Parts: sequence; structure tokens; C-alpha cells
Amino acid sequence: MNNKLMIFKYAFIFIPMIFSLELEAHGPASKTSKMIGGSVNFGSTFNRNLPSSYTMNLSPSFGYFIANNLPIGLKVNIGVNSIVGSSSISYGISPFIRRYFGMSHNRMFIEGQIGYSGNTIPATSSSFSMSAINGDIGIGLANFLNYFVGIETILGYNISNPSNLAGLQHHFGFRVGIQVYLSNPGKSQ
Repeated sequence: MNNKLMIFKYAFIFIPMIFSLELEAHGPASKTSKMIGGSVNFGSTFNRNLPSSYTMNLSPSFGYFIANNLPIGLKVNIGVNSIVGSSSISYGISPFIRRYFGMSHNRMFIEGQIGYSGNTIPATSSSFSMSAINGDIGIGLANFLNYFVGIETILGYNISNPSNLAGLQHHFGFRVGIQVYLSNPGKSQ
């Protein structure tokens, strides 16, 4: 079973490098371009003091390329969490930075973000809320369908420190997303 995980890791890294086709110049990831899109995240959260939980999040995002292949931006997170017979609603906002590698239709990237998140558990008599500062890092692949649209897959790790729980929470997740890239054709890159 450990060998299967190793094969998956290597395949995720090396297959995109093999199937690369050149885009002209820096393509949609040029300085002063914008990206608008979002992702859907499926994952699990682990905490030594609590049972595991499962999540699904929707994260719309907007980014601006401050340099070729280097956007910064903002994500809004909205989600649902399930834990031992109950569910909760999560929300958050995170600035992000991303770095694309290569100049092909299949581009690897790394992404980091630090933000604020909250979680509300509705109950019959009252609700329970908590907030956290969290950090997220991920590695992904953007497959450019054309000059303006990219489909993304991202493997990510998130760590957070909820305000009213003892211990850190660790979240591993898989995101699938779509981005639309808006270039400024009148500006020289």
C-alpha cells in the first residue's frame, strides 16, 4: 500500500512535465493579468482531542499577477463539515500567493495562504462558534484548455489553531477548480 502512495506522488509530479506544450510568451500568467475562479475542496480533519471530521468547501477567488507567473489574491471560503452525527458551517477569508512553473499548457504551481476562518455548529437551543487563524500550502497542476481557461487540481495541507479548542487541527485535502485568466493585450509584458 505504501508503494501505491509513492507511485501516486511521483506520477503527480512527473506526468505533467512529460506532456508539456509551449504557449506563446508567458500566456495567461503574464504580469498585470487577472484570474477569477474558484475551487471545490474535499478533505478530512484530524485532531488528537476530537473525532475526525469530513469537509466540503467552495472557494471563489480573485488574483492579480504582480509578475509573470506570480499572482497574489484573495479567497473566500464557504463550507460544510460533518463530525459524529452533526454538521457545521464554515467560512473564511484568505490572501494567497501562487507561483507557476514552466510555460506549457500543463503548469505546476505552489500556493500558500494565511487567513481567518470560523465555524458555527447550529444546535436546538444555542449555537457554538469558533474562529481560527490558519495557514495552507498546496501543490497543483493547472491544465490550460485555451489561452483564457485553466482547470486545476491541488493537493493541500492546512493547519489551524482554533480559539476555543486545545491543540492544532490538521487538514489534508484535494481541490478541483477552474480559473479564467483576463489579459491586458494593450500592455507590453
